[in-house]
Amino acid sequence: MAFINDYEKTYDKLSIINQCNDYGKYLLLLSIAKQYNPKKILDLGCAEGTFSILLSLEGFTVTASDISEEYLIKARKNAKKIDAKINIIKGDIENDISQFKNETYDFIFLGDTIEHFRNTSSALLNIRNILTDNGILFITTPNATSIARLIQLFLFRSKIKNYFSHDVLYDLHLNLYDLDSLNKILAFTGFKIIKILIKKRINKKNIYNPFNNIIMFLEKKFIYFSSELLLLCKKTQPLNYLSQINSWSKPNKK
Repeated sequence: MAFINDYEKTYDKLSIINQCNDYGKYLLLLSIAKQYNPKKILDLGCAEGTFSILLSLEGFTVTASDISEEYLIKARKNAKKIDAKINIIKGDIENDISQFKNETYDFIFLGDTIEHFRNTSSALLNIRNILTDNGILFITTPNATSIARLIQLFLFRSKIKNYFSHDVLYDLHLNLYDLDSLNKILAFTGFKIIKILIKKRINKKNIYNPFNNIIMFLEKKFIYFSSELLLLCKKTQPLNYLSQINSWSKPNKK
Protein backbone atom coordinates (compact mmCIF):
# COMPACT_ATOMS: atom_id res chain seq x y z
CA MET A 1 0.00 0.00 0.00
CA ALA A 2 1.41 3.41 -1.05
CA PHE A 3 0.34 6.04 1.46
CA ILE A 4 -0.16 8.87 -1.04
CA ASN A 5 -2.25 6.72 -3.37
CA ASP A 6 -4.26 5.11 -0.56
CA TYR A 7 -4.56 8.22 1.58
CA GLU A 8 -8.19 7.79 2.62
CA LYS A 9 -7.82 4.06 3.31
CA THR A 10 -4.77 4.76 5.46
CA TYR A 11 -6.70 7.11 7.72
CA ASP A 12 -9.56 4.63 7.91
CA LYS A 13 -7.03 2.15 9.23
CA LEU A 14 -5.57 4.75 11.59
CA SER A 15 -9.01 5.29 13.14
CA ILE A 16 -8.26 2.54 15.67
CA ILE A 17 -6.15 5.22 17.43
CA ASN A 18 -7.87 8.20 19.08
CA GLN A 19 -6.33 11.53 18.08
CA CYS A 20 -7.94 14.35 20.10
CA ASN A 21 -6.57 13.89 23.61
CA ASP A 22 -4.89 17.23 24.29
CA TYR A 23 -7.00 18.90 26.96
CA GLY A 24 -4.74 21.95 27.12
CA LYS A 25 -5.33 22.57 23.42
CA TYR A 26 -9.07 22.16 23.89
CA LEU A 27 -9.11 24.78 26.69
CA LEU A 28 -7.27 27.17 24.38
CA LEU A 29 -9.69 26.45 21.53
CA LEU A 30 -12.67 26.99 23.82
CA SER A 31 -11.35 30.30 25.13
CA ILE A 32 -10.79 31.58 21.58
CA ALA A 33 -14.22 30.40 20.45
CA LYS A 34 -15.81 32.23 23.38
CA GLN A 35 -13.80 35.35 22.55
CA TYR A 36 -14.99 35.49 18.93
CA ASN A 37 -18.40 33.89 19.56
CA PRO A 38 -18.81 32.48 16.02
CA LYS A 39 -22.20 31.50 14.65
CA LYS A 40 -20.83 28.42 12.90
CA ILE A 41 -17.65 26.45 13.63
CA LEU A 42 -16.03 23.97 11.25
CA ASP A 43 -13.66 21.39 12.76
CA LEU A 44 -11.55 20.20 9.81
CA GLY A 45 -9.76 16.92 10.37
CA CYS A 46 -12.00 16.21 13.34
CA ALA A 47 -10.97 12.53 13.75
CA GLU A 48 -13.22 10.95 16.39
CA GLY A 49 -14.90 14.31 17.01
CA THR A 50 -13.76 15.02 20.58
CA PHE A 51 -13.21 18.76 20.10
CA SER A 52 -16.39 19.13 18.03
CA ILE A 53 -18.48 17.42 20.69
CA LEU A 54 -17.02 19.45 23.55
CA LEU A 55 -17.64 22.71 21.66
CA SER A 56 -21.20 21.60 20.92
CA LEU A 57 -21.80 20.98 24.62
CA GLU A 58 -20.71 24.58 25.23
CA GLY A 59 -23.54 25.75 22.97
CA PHE A 60 -21.71 26.30 19.69
CA THR A 61 -23.06 25.20 16.31
CA VAL A 62 -20.39 22.82 15.06
CA THR A 63 -19.73 20.92 11.85
CA ALA A 64 -17.18 18.11 12.06
CA SER A 65 -15.43 17.02 8.87
CA ASP A 66 -12.83 14.38 8.06
CA ILE A 67 -11.60 12.39 5.06
CA SER A 68 -12.01 9.12 6.96
CA GLU A 69 -15.46 7.54 7.14
CA GLU A 70 -14.24 5.26 9.95
CA TYR A 71 -13.29 8.26 12.10
CA LEU A 72 -16.66 9.86 11.36
CA ILE A 73 -18.46 6.68 12.43
CA LYS A 74 -16.65 7.01 15.77
CA ALA A 75 -17.58 10.71 15.94
CA ARG A 76 -21.28 9.90 15.41
CA LYS A 77 -21.17 7.23 18.12
CA ASN A 78 -19.35 9.52 20.55
CA ALA A 79 -21.83 12.34 19.97
CA LYS A 80 -24.82 10.03 20.35
CA LYS A 81 -23.55 8.69 23.69
CA ILE A 82 -23.89 12.09 25.33
CA ASP A 83 -26.61 13.54 23.10
CA ALA A 84 -24.30 16.13 21.55
CA LYS A 85 -25.60 17.76 18.39
CA ILE A 86 -22.98 18.10 15.67
CA ASN A 87 -23.27 18.13 11.90
CA ILE A 88 -20.94 15.60 10.28
CA ILE A 89 -19.59 15.91 6.72
CA LYS A 90 -17.20 13.56 4.97
CA GLY A 91 -14.86 15.27 2.56
CA ASP A 92 -11.39 15.85 1.18
CA ILE A 93 -10.68 19.56 1.65
CA GLU A 94 -7.63 19.35 -0.62
CA ASN A 95 -9.70 18.44 -3.68
CA ASP A 96 -13.30 19.55 -3.22
CA ILE A 97 -15.65 21.76 -1.20
CA SER A 98 -18.93 20.75 -2.88
CA GLN A 99 -19.77 18.63 0.18
CA PHE A 100 -20.29 21.84 2.16
CA LYS A 101 -23.09 22.89 -0.22
CA ASN A 102 -22.18 26.60 -0.35
CA GLU A 103 -22.08 26.84 3.46
CA THR A 104 -19.55 29.23 4.95
CA TYR A 105 -18.14 29.31 8.47
CA ASP A 106 -16.91 32.16 10.61
CA PHE A 107 -14.51 29.99 12.61
CA ILE A 108 -12.50 27.09 11.15
CA PHE A 109 -10.34 24.92 13.37
CA LEU A 110 -7.47 23.17 11.59
CA GLY A 111 -6.03 21.30 14.54
CA ASP A 112 -2.93 19.17 13.89
CA THR A 113 -4.11 18.63 10.32
CA ILE A 114 -2.12 20.87 8.00
CA GLU A 115 1.00 18.70 8.42
CA HIS A 116 -0.96 15.74 6.95
CA PHE A 117 -1.96 17.45 3.69
CA ARG A 118 -0.62 16.16 0.37
CA ASN A 119 -1.28 19.56 -1.25
CA THR A 120 -1.33 22.28 1.39
CA SER A 121 -1.86 25.16 -1.04
CA SER A 122 -4.98 23.59 -2.55
CA ALA A 123 -6.38 22.86 0.90
CA LEU A 124 -5.82 26.43 2.12
CA LEU A 125 -7.38 27.92 -1.02
CA ASN A 126 -10.47 25.74 -0.49
CA ILE A 127 -10.59 26.68 3.18
CA ARG A 128 -10.45 30.34 2.18
CA ASN A 129 -13.52 29.85 -0.01
CA ILE A 130 -15.65 28.50 2.87
CA LEU A 131 -14.43 31.00 5.49
CA THR A 132 -16.47 34.17 5.86
CA ASP A 133 -14.75 37.46 5.05
CA ASN A 134 -14.25 38.34 8.71
CA GLY A 135 -13.84 34.75 9.85
CA ILE A 136 -11.02 33.21 11.87
CA LEU A 137 -8.82 30.29 10.84
CA PHE A 138 -7.14 28.67 13.86
CA ILE A 139 -4.18 26.47 12.90
CA THR A 140 -2.19 24.22 15.21
CA THR A 141 0.77 22.15 14.05
CA PRO A 142 4.08 20.82 15.42
CA ASN A 143 6.95 23.28 15.13
CA ALA A 144 9.97 22.23 13.03
CA THR A 145 12.22 24.52 15.08
CA SER A 146 11.06 23.53 18.56
CA ILE A 147 13.68 23.48 21.29
CA ALA A 148 13.31 19.73 21.74
CA ARG A 149 13.75 19.12 18.01
CA LEU A 150 16.80 21.39 17.77
CA ILE A 151 18.42 19.62 20.71
CA GLN A 152 17.72 16.28 19.05
CA LEU A 153 19.22 17.47 15.75
CA PHE A 154 22.29 18.79 17.55
CA LEU A 155 22.90 15.61 19.53
CA PHE A 156 22.15 13.21 16.68
CA ARG A 157 23.02 15.38 13.67
CA SER A 158 25.09 12.67 11.97
CA LYS A 159 22.25 10.14 11.95
CA ILE A 160 19.52 9.87 9.32
CA LYS A 161 16.31 8.32 10.56
CA ASN A 162 15.23 5.08 8.98
CA TYR A 163 11.49 5.66 8.59
CA PHE A 164 11.06 2.14 7.23
CA SER A 165 11.58 0.91 10.80
CA HIS A 166 8.39 0.39 12.81
CA ASP A 167 10.18 1.88 15.83
CA VAL A 168 10.84 5.23 14.13
CA LEU A 169 7.72 6.27 12.20
CA TYR A 170 5.47 7.72 14.92
CA ASP A 171 3.18 9.79 12.71
CA LEU A 172 1.94 10.28 9.15
CA HIS A 173 3.11 13.86 8.77
CA LEU A 174 3.96 14.72 5.17
CA ASN A 175 5.02 18.29 5.97
CA LEU A 176 6.80 20.00 8.82
CA TYR A 177 6.61 23.77 9.27
CA ASP A 178 8.42 26.46 11.16
CA LEU A 179 6.83 29.86 11.65
CA ASP A 180 8.40 31.41 8.56
CA SER A 181 7.54 28.61 6.13
CA LEU A 182 3.94 28.44 7.34
CA ASN A 183 3.59 32.22 7.25
CA LYS A 184 4.82 32.18 3.65
CA ILE A 185 2.38 29.57 2.35
CA LEU A 186 -0.44 31.38 4.17
CA ALA A 187 0.51 34.61 2.41
CA PHE A 188 0.52 32.89 -1.00
CA THR A 189 -2.98 31.51 -0.37
CA GLY A 190 -4.54 34.69 1.04
CA PHE A 191 -4.20 34.45 4.82
CA LYS A 192 -2.52 36.71 7.34
CA ILE A 193 -1.42 35.67 10.83
CA ILE A 194 -3.02 38.05 13.32
CA LYS A 195 -1.91 36.39 16.55
CA ILE A 196 0.50 33.73 17.79
CA LEU A 197 -0.67 31.87 20.87
CA ILE A 198 0.96 29.93 23.69
CA LYS A 199 -0.68 26.80 25.05
CA LYS A 200 -0.51 25.97 28.73
CA ARG A 201 0.88 22.51 29.30
CA ILE A 202 -1.29 20.29 31.45
CA ASN A 203 0.93 17.45 32.57
CA LYS A 204 1.16 16.78 36.29
CA LYS A 205 3.95 14.23 35.76
CA ASN A 206 6.32 16.92 34.49
CA ILE A 207 5.39 19.74 36.84
CA TYR A 208 8.49 19.15 38.98
CA ASN A 209 10.80 18.26 36.11
CA PRO A 210 13.47 21.03 35.94
CA PHE A 211 14.32 20.31 32.28
CA ASN A 212 10.65 20.49 31.27
CA ASN A 213 10.19 23.75 33.19
CA ILE A 214 13.21 25.28 31.46
CA ILE A 215 11.81 24.37 28.04
CA MET A 216 8.41 25.85 28.98
CA PHE A 217 10.10 29.09 30.07
CA LEU A 218 12.10 29.33 26.83
CA GLU A 219 9.02 28.60 24.71
CA LYS A 220 7.21 31.53 26.28
CA LYS A 221 10.17 33.85 25.74
CA PHE A 222 11.08 32.69 22.23
CA ILE A 223 7.97 31.88 20.22
CA TYR A 224 10.02 30.60 17.26
CA PHE A 225 11.15 27.67 19.42
CA SER A 226 7.79 26.60 20.89
CA SER A 227 6.80 22.95 20.61
CA GLU A 228 3.72 23.86 18.58
CA LEU A 229 2.64 26.65 16.26
CA LEU A 230 -0.76 28.00 17.35
CA LEU A 231 -1.88 30.66 14.89
CA LEU A 232 -4.98 32.79 14.47
CA CYS A 233 -5.38 33.86 10.85
CA LYS A 234 -7.73 36.04 8.81
CA LYS A 235 -8.40 36.30 5.10
CA THR A 236 -6.50 38.89 3.09
CA GLN A 237 -5.53 39.41 -0.52
CA PRO A 238 -3.10 36.71 -1.68
CA LEU A 239 0.52 37.73 -2.07
CA ASN A 240 1.00 39.74 -5.26
CA TYR A 241 3.93 37.73 -6.56
CA LEU A 242 3.83 39.35 -10.03
CA SER A 243 4.44 42.76 -8.48
CA GLN A 244 7.31 41.33 -6.46
CA ILE A 245 8.84 39.70 -9.54
CA ASN A 246 8.64 43.03 -11.38
CA SER A 247 10.39 44.78 -8.49
CA TRP A 248 13.23 42.26 -8.62
CA SER A 249 13.89 43.17 -12.24
CA LYS A 250 14.38 46.86 -11.45
CA PRO A 251 17.90 48.12 -10.74
CA ASN A 252 18.57 49.02 -7.14
CA LYS A 253 18.19 52.71 -6.48
CA LYS A 254 20.99 54.29 -4.47
